[in-house]
Amino acid sequence: MSRPSSFAVALAVCAALLAACGGSSAPAAPGAPGAVSSGGVKSAAPAASVKASGSAAPSASGAAAPPAGGAGTASPSVAPSASAGSSEARAAAGVPLPPAGSYTYRLHGQSSSVLGDQNYDGDSTLTVDKPQGDRQHSEQRDSQGKTEQVVVTQTDGLHLAEIHLTQPGFDEDFKPAQPVLLFPANAHKGQHWRWHMTSTDGDYTLTARLTVDDLGSETVALSSVLHIKSKDIDLTIHQHDKAGTDAVILRERTVTDGTAYGTPFHSSGTRVLTKRPG
Repeated sequence: MSRPSSFAVALAVCAALLAACGGSSAPAAPGAPGAVSSGGVKSAAPAASVKASGSAAPSASGAAAPPAGGAGTASPSVAPSASAGSSEARAAAGVPLPPAGSYTYRLHGQSSSVLGDQNYDGDSTLTVDKPQGDRQHSEQRDSQGKTEQVVVTQTDGLHLAEIHLTQPGFDEDFKPAQPVLLFPANAHKGQHWRWHMTSTDGDYTLTARLTVDDLGSETVALSSVLHIKSKDIDLTIHQHDKAGTDAVILRERTVTDGTAYGTPFHSSGTRVLTKRPG
């Protein structure tokens, strides 16, 4: 794999982690951090959100299970699980999946690195497929590349089964041995959990701490601190997401700091939902 630019890595990473509260995330325009996704909320008791890792089944106090890496295919697959099928199963789990269709997000932000300061504005498109059993695939695209995700509903919440990031000079797949928890069913304010994962080629490690900031009757707010590291990359991403009751991310704010190939990197940006399906 060719050496990616610090921008490509930062964007791809933020996309992957974008969304502690989302079903699907994606990279932004050059220098843009953050990611868009379709998170999970169900009235005052949100049920699901988005992310990747080894395995994470929080306890009653919100602690996460031990990390686990895993090998995976080059791109996410969406095969129905043994428990597949039914909207009844999803409802019983209390985990809504986002409505299928195409969503548009407006991107705005800035970045600074050894290459100078850059501002950006643009759009990204999130395409959410119809669920196949208890799984759902989504793809987000913008001018810099795409991010694919497969999420799965389980009784304890929404989990990420696979995420595949593609940017110019950067192509990484994360497929944990067990899907990682993104947002728990029956969540409570202040609840938090952690997880850790490794890319399928072993080049990148990713750790995260997620916290439920607020639970409302119409929205849920979740924050995450993500750390990605490789031989040449060391980035920390602070992300705040707000999702609606239909399990769709409404707004996201992301700040990234760290080093890429020995040089400092900083970026900050927002993504705001501007168009829904239909």
